[in-house]
Amino acid sequence: MLIRSLVEVASRGGNFLLNAGPQPDGVIQPEFQERLRTIGSWLSVNGESIYGTTYGPLQGVLSIRTTVKKDKIFFHVFDWPRGPLEIDGLQERVLSAYLVPADNR
Repeated sequence: MLIRSLVEVASRGGNFLLNAGPQPDGVIQPEFQERLRTIGSWLSVNGESIYGTTYGPLQGVLSIRTTVKKDKIFFHVFDWPRGPLEIDGLQERVLSAYLVPADNR
């Protein structure tokens, strides 16, 4: 849910804040540590699609979010269709595409 929220916010040009700070004694709660590590692991593979990006060219498409950085468009597919993935409404010419698995543990 947190990674999906991160992608959702990035695809709209926003910044994602977790509000996961340390306790008064400086200790970060174990459940926050686990969540931060999970997001960090995902970002170690997929960070290019989030860091330094802005909102993508396609908005309001069910189950797909897009982000853009320079000449790259990143597609985040939340729910893969049973058949082929068809994306309508893209004006740019696609020269190449890569699939990065969502579960990168």
